[in-house]
Amino acid sequence: MANTPTPSSATVSPDATQDAAPPKHPQPSDSDSSKALISVIIPVYNVAPYLRRCVESVLRQTHRRLQVILVDDGSTDGSGILCDDIATQDDRVEVIHQPNSGVSAARNAGMSVARGEYIGFVDSDDYLMPDMYSYLLSGINKYHSQISVCDFFVRQGSWNPSVGPVAGSEAPAGYWPAHGNGLMVLNSSDAIALLIADSILQNYLWDKLYQASLWDDISFPDGRVFEDVSTIYKVICRAERIAMLPEAKYVYEPLASGIVRKRSIRNEIDGVTAYEQRARDLAPSFPSLKTELVDGVIKSMITVWQLSWDNRNCITPDMKERIRLFSQFVRNNPPSKQLHDSFGIAGQATLALLKHPGAWSRALSSAIYHAYLRRHPEWAAGASAGTGQE
Repeated sequence: MANTPTPSSATVSPDATQDAAPPKHPQPSDSDSSKALISVIIPVYNVAPYLRRCVESVLRQTHRRLQVILVDDGSTDGSGILCDDIATQDDRVEVIHQPNSGVSAARNAGMSVARGEYIGFVDSDDYLMPDMYSYLLSGINKYHSQISVCDFFVRQGSWNPSVGPVAGSEAPAGYWPAHGNGLMVLNSSDAIALLIADSILQNYLWDKLYQASLWDDISFPDGRVFEDVSTIYKVICRAERIAMLPEAKYVYEPLASGIVRKRSIRNEIDGVTAYEQRARDLAPSFPSLKTELVDGVIKSMITVWQLSWDNRNCITPDMKERIRLFSQFVRNNPPSKQLHDSFGIAGQATLALLKHPGAWSRALSSAIYHAYLRRHPEWAAGASAGTGQE
């Protein structure tokens, strides 16, 4: 592939990939799958305490043919230097350094140099069980699928407490599987339905292994978060089969630093934009799912109305215009009765306010929100209004 970094600490100018068309990726060969090259893309931003653990867990995979792409997104804590050091120790590692541009641009930069027949993504504060990619690749081969998905480990009590520990599980101490589901082999339509339900198949990029060609002409939206919501449905729609495997192989560590999704008004507006675009794209092909698609947009809007008044000094003209368009969407696509009835009086009042983009509507929504938090202090710790900053 032209302009591909050579193994070790290769640096690619961001100008070389910016605004370029997404690359065409190789098709898997019919030969021994153990020889398949997997490109693993890891965006890196200020994760120095966790980065070596993450990358070493990738390099220790039982599937050895890996291209590990570290994209240093303008780190200021020495993470970029650490990337270079790791690359000198294993020639499967390649490093891209770029000015801070956000996780979407980092992933796009990684995609631009990926040479593998398969692609995986890892968040730089998480880590993998040693056989994750062997397990996912075996699922692709056994079930003739183009995407395979594994369960993932979460801290005990932080996810679905009904799952609990699994007998015989290889879970790290203090962790258990997030879902605990059995094997499922899905066509793309069934997978899209589960993705929209956001239960056992979710928008995460990192619990999956993808046939690389599924990503041809697909890129992440530069400058925005919720980049997974904006892209994963497009990739799933291209797959004939998706194998959802029962075992957990990825360890999810939602830390407060690095490339994580901070709760801010700008990020929440990005979320609504992602869900709305998904609804517009999918509703024509999946009319039976329109209600769920619309309700997903509306649920994401609630947080914007709750936060925007407290963060009114951070609202830019572009954000204000997007809020106006969100209200127009709700007026044209009202929430379902099921969604409406799932809320109490406070939530139903907020749903009614979404039709109105004005400051008074968002101020009233904020007042309702804070009144609710005062009555339910157990929610307050995880529901700070954010600062509007990235």
